[in-house]
Amino acid sequence: SVAEHTLFLMLALSRKAYEMNNRALSGNWQGNCNGYEMNMLESRKLFVLGLGNIGKKVASLGLAFGMNVTYYDLIRDEEMEKLGVAFTNIESGLKNSNYITLHLHSNENTQGILNLDRAKLIRHGTYLINVSRANLIEHVALKYLIDKKVLKGVGFDVYDKEPTSGSEYYLTYQNSFFTPHTAGSTYETIEKCIKICSKNIYYACSDQNYFRIKV
Repeated sequence: SVAEHTLFLMLALSRKAYEMNNRALSGNWQGNCNGYEMNMLESRKLFVLGLGNIGKKVASLGLAFGMNVTYYDLIRDEEMEKLGVAFTNIESGLKNSNYITLHLHSNENTQGILNLDRAKLIRHGTYLINVSRANLIEHVALKYLIDKKVLKGVGFDVYDKEPTSGSEYYLTYQNSFFTPHTAGSTYETIEKCIKICSKNIYYACSDQNYFRIKV
């Protein structure tokens, strides 16, 4: 669900979904620019920061769209590399990508992993997606990216303070798409969670030691 949501945000930003929807509803079709302001995902460079379960799925979906996918994680993944997902360091991934997606747990090693120095490596016209944790991006780094208009699009599902107040400075960014921490909220996800909980109750009641169900 979270991986699909990541691709949803990438597509929404690339095709200016919010703006295009409003144009269709209002009948204002002027200024379409013949698509010059929009992008396809095919042949674009995607950098996946964090190759856990979600990151792997995002990388696989990126490949399915014909993207050139790179990743960074503390642990190399030979299977994903065999599929065409190339390992790189963080600095190179930020510097050379069209799309950057964050998929890391929040801990003392990852908080602020996208700091100001690294933010300055990101080239103009890049899309930034964060469906993981807001504190992966330093405040000063995000402020720099917004103020300098480095990013062609911003897509967030997580925030420092939730719910949002509506006054956050980045919410009015020129091409942005924000969702209220719902990346993992789907019928199928809830159904799977109920099944896992039910199995765990069964194991507990039958005095079995196996309590963790791999999703």
